[in-house]
Amino acid sequence: MNLITITTFLPLVGIVLLLMLALRGNSANSDIQQKASNNLYRWVTLAVTLVTFVVSLGLLASYDRTNALPQL
Repeated sequence: MNLITITTFLPLVGIVLLLMLALRGNSANSDIQQKASNNLYRWVTLAVTLVTFVVSLGLLASYDRTNALPQL
């Protein structure tokens, strides 16, 4: 699969993952459970963002500045 495709659609995968986590939650959350859920959402969001950033660094490394033709 192309790196640019992965970079484009990886945040969408993160959204689906967050939606699945949200649907898994209980409707009768206490305050402590709600804070734990919020922290889980934040960690998942950070992980997806970092993976997307690392993949985008691969795009940057594969870019050839000496080539005037369209790339990637």
